[in-house]
Amino acid sequence: MQKSIDDIFIQKIKDKKIKVVSFDIFETLAFRDVADPKEIFKKVGKKKYVKKIFGDANIFRLARVEAEKTARKKYSRFEEVTLQQIYEQLPLQSEQREKILDLEIEQEYKSLYINPQIKRWIDLAIQHKKQIIFISDMYLSTQQIEHLVMSKLDSYKDTSKIFVSNEHQATKATGKLFQLVLESLKISNDEILHIGDNFHMDIEMAKSKNITALFYNNDKYVNEILEVESHYAGQFFNKGFHQRKLACIQNNYAKEKERFFFNLGASVFGPILWEFSHWLIDIAKQQKITQINCVMREGRIFKKFLEKLDNDLDINLVYASRKSTFLPSIDIANNSFDFHHYRKLTIKDFYELFRLKITDTFIDSHKTILFSEASEYILNKKNLMQAVIEDFKKKKEQIDSTILETKKHLLTYLEGLNYHDNSISLDFGGSGTVLQNIQNILPLEKKHKINALFYIHDSGVKKLSNSHFVSFLSPDDFNTRQIELIRRSHEIVESLFNGDIGTTLAYQKVDDTIVPILDKADKSLTFVSEAFDKGIESFFNIAKETKLKAGSFKQKDVLAILARLIDIPTKDEAAYLGALYQNESFKDENIKTIICKEDIDFIKEIGIQEAYYSFSKEISFQVGKISWIQGVITRLDESFIQNVKGIKSKSINANAIEKIFTLLDTEHIYIYGAGQFAKELLPEISQMEIEIKGFMDSRAKLGEFNFENYQVKTIDDYTLSDNDTIIIASTVFVDEIVKTIQQYAQTNKRKIKIITYEKVIY
Repeated sequence: MQKSIDDIFIQKIKDKKIKVVSFDIFETLAFRDVADPKEIFKKVGKKKYVKKIFGDANIFRLARVEAEKTARKKYSRFEEVTLQQIYEQLPLQSEQREKILDLEIEQEYKSLYINPQIKRWIDLAIQHKKQIIFISDMYLSTQQIEHLVMSKLDSYKDTSKIFVSNEHQATKATGKLFQLVLESLKISNDEILHIGDNFHMDIEMAKSKNITALFYNNDKYVNEILEVESHYAGQFFNKGFHQRKLACIQNNYAKEKERFFFNLGASVFGPILWEFSHWLIDIAKQQKITQINCVMREGRIFKKFLEKLDNDLDINLVYASRKSTFLPSIDIANNSFDFHHYRKLTIKDFYELFRLKITDTFIDSHKTILFSEASEYILNKKNLMQAVIEDFKKKKEQIDSTILETKKHLLTYLEGLNYHDNSISLDFGGSGTVLQNIQNILPLEKKHKINALFYIHDSGVKKLSNSHFVSFLSPDDFNTRQIELIRRSHEIVESLFNGDIGTTLAYQKVDDTIVPILDKADKSLTFVSEAFDKGIESFFNIAKETKLKAGSFKQKDVLAILARLIDIPTKDEAAYLGALYQNESFKDENIKTIICKEDIDFIKEIGIQEAYYSFSKEISFQVGKISWIQGVITRLDESFIQNVKGIKSKSINANAIEKIFTLLDTEHIYIYGAGQFAKELLPEISQMEIEIKGFMDSRAKLGEFNFENYQVKTIDDYTLSDNDTIIIASTVFVDEIVKTIQQYAQTNKRKIKIITYEKVIY
């Protein structure tokens, strides 16, 4: 593990050289309760007063966004605009303008809340006798920020000053605001530590002034899935948006694999289990139930997070599986051996399931044949299926004895857990087979009150229709496909929830106690489970600290989060989740990865487009053979499904940008070209934490201009050093730009490295 961001901060404030600690305000010290700040404008647009003028909330949102763009163009000679200047661009009378501006301030106030981690950091820095200041590139005034944010910060009285860009006409984006801070406080650049979430403004520009800076943001993966989710669900998940991001910031794993599983737990399964746990605890309280019995293996994660929300409930771990409860649940009097149910097993597997030895030579010689094919094998007029049926009839007494013994063992095991009737029995889903098996063997006075499932599908509803059951996720007229996606690729969630615990095979007597016999555990999952669980814990901790209410994510939102993971996986999700192991049916020895070579070869052979078309047309396409078709396709082409769904189409520049990164081997660069190519290049660079030392463009000959918060100059405005690297952000004017750079290098006698989308030029 690497140091946590908390540890890094503490280490830095212990440095006696540091006298001042500076915090960015928005998205660092304070969060809005919406995913996109523009949603604030929409909320303002819903106010009666505003609606009378603009007619529609979204029209006001659009007008407010455009007004800001217009103001920035109009006052481009200044580094920042004010809120008043923005509102001057709206077609309003003076009185209306002031009234709606006040409504926006009021809405911002309601929306903003303090980041608890940064609050702790401020308190720690104060304890270490550091001067605390705040820096923001923002159109709001100091007075407005004090009202909106600082009034909610208890320790604000112990802080020093707010530096706002519009009041000083200096921004972090150009570095001038940092310089102003140094001069105003009369400190040297090694005496200040700055913390912020924008890599360019808060980190690169701080470092350009030789100021120590700490990047307060999460991995690229988290931003990617949040963007895809918003398209997939047709909405922003406003509630819990920042909690998910903040939970991921706590990731202190160094290895990529473990970092991924922590982030997956924090951003995807954290909110899912948060809502699920609240939902089940609420049911228990409503029904006055005192016990929840979590069936293993998924039960281990349910118990862990239920207990984080409620310590009063008696929460059991029940080691049980389809295999271990199969024999005990058989009704001897009415057993007709439904052989069709076992069609996916071999004859050998089937006999082992009933703990029988094969003594018939004809059956033994065909024991590797599947039940589904048994009727086709005939020798000397003897049908293999019929031979098995007759053999089982002969051994009925032995089978009945085994059933009674296993039933006795399971009942004794459950009694040892104090398994009682005022309880909920909980399983992952989707048909509740294990819960039904347990219910079937319990005496009437011990039968549990409710069967609870994490999810249920249509077949499960039919199966459990004669019992009292509840399910967190269930099919309706609008979500059936999403439920079926989980059903078809349930191994993904099961593998994550199971962790490194082996399945329950049976029960045995040890020193007068009945204990479960477990299959060997997959120890390769130990570190995965640890990171995954810690990610979920991180979300729970942040959710509690920020007082996130239960129900912030509706069940349709939770389902969308989970269905998106299966339906539109990212490249990393397909790689890491596809490599997890799954168990098939009753055959514990027949283990394969969720995505295996045979799956990939099959999709390659028929073609990605044909495979996806067939799957889209019929969700059961290759069911039972390929566990996760979307994952296989994403492994072969990471953008295919997103392109089909219209979420993210590769631009003309995308391949060129990918090529540039294969040629890049430095942490400091200049960029030549301030156009669309550069706009697409910047997000990729910011995620890699590469410092952009300057932006160049020939258009700057007419005067410097701002591009994506960077000041763009001509190459001659820079003093480059030997071995500096310039990336050409263009595919059209490459030759022309190369000549300009080479001419500069020749004139100034410099060795400059040029990276184009095709090659490296020295």
